[in-house]
Amino acid sequence: MNKLRCTDIVTTLNPQKDDATIEETSTCTSLDDSLSSGQSNSATKSIDTPSSTALPEGPLIMKLDNKGLERKVSFKQVHVKEFDRIIGDNPSCSFGVPISIGWTVENESEIDMEEYESFRVQHRRSKLEMLLPKETREVLLMDWGCSTEDMSQAVKEKVKIKNQRNFTVAKLGPIDSLEELMERANRKMKKMFRRRQVVS
Repeated sequence: MNKLRCTDIVTTLNPQKDDATIEETSTCTSLDDSLSSGQSNSATKSIDTPSSTALPEGPLIMKLDNKGLERKVSFKQVHVKEFDRIIGDNPSCSFGVPISIGWTVENESEIDMEEYESFRVQHRRSKLEMLLPKETREVLLMDWGCSTEDMSQAVKEKVKIKNQRNFTVAKLGPIDSLEELMERANRKMKKMFRRRQVVS
């Protein structure tokens, strides 16, 4: 009776078919034949998976694992959650009351990935267009049930924190003050560069 010695097993994924097909190819060599002629016999078998495991369409991320099996991840739907708007506490807000988002989900929706990308490219806004003026922020917050008293209190807290920061900067040493000036100049240069890009 001949004894067989199996060596390499190669596993590949065939995405060209409607159903995902896994092909395994193994090479088996007879010990008696290898000693005499060195010939080998190859056997190939295909395992068809159910249609439910067929590869989905859309953008794919491909990666090979340690066994050489090609892994693919697809993106099909974009899930959108809309949260409520609340009074913020960002002291960097130049004028008026800061605005932020809360933790309450007000609305959820789904959209196809391809449709979302096509809409996003056509209607993409610049950073300047996404800036909210003082009046717009106040109207949005009032629509969400925020009172004028709460907004006035938030503005006072914002001014207080900003003054504390300015006081800290005033007490810095010469080296720290120079670093602060360089950071401000860097921020201004970035803003000017972005504005030129928007205009062009």
